[in-house]
Amino acid sequence: MINVVLAFMIIGSFLVAVIIHEFGHSLVATMLGDPTPRKEGRLSPSLRTQIDPVGTMLCVILAFFPVAAGPVGLGWGKPVKVDPWKLRGGPNFGTLLVTLGGMLMSLVVGVLFSLLLRFIPLSFLNNAYTMRITQLVIVFASVNICLAIFWVSCFYYPSWLK
Repeated sequence: MINVVLAFMIIGSFLVAVIIHEFGHSLVATMLGDPTPRKEGRLSPSLRTQIDPVGTMLCVILAFFPVAAGPVGLGWGKPVKVDPWKLRGGPNFGTLLVTLGGMLMSLVVGVLFSLLLRFIPLSFLNNAYTMRITQLVIVFASVNICLAIFWVSCFYYPSWLK
């Protein structure tokens, strides 16, 4: 059976998490001296500039697709174009830093929202509405941490990127 509320929480959390993740890539590339993300408007929190249509559609479909573990939101954002030769630190190390920027941004946001759960009082779980807010915080933290873990696993298995 499909939990529609949870599916919409996953989709909404995914959209916000991808914007934050891709913004992290753009911010690090700009800080390292590459003007390409700024010229393409990637330093804005706009859905249009950060979201890939196919990756978002896959997330929507999988969020409503029942699996044994529950709904899953798997997708991706629009990759940030970077000119590696304009990055301070060189093309290899600069590109690595840009890649780590998105992962670290997702991980920091996920950990911050996980820590926020520590301060939510147990009385929130007595009311149906506040329980959904707590569930949304859990989903948002999970999506961000999973987005960071997914990209870390790509470093260990670079054949996935081919």
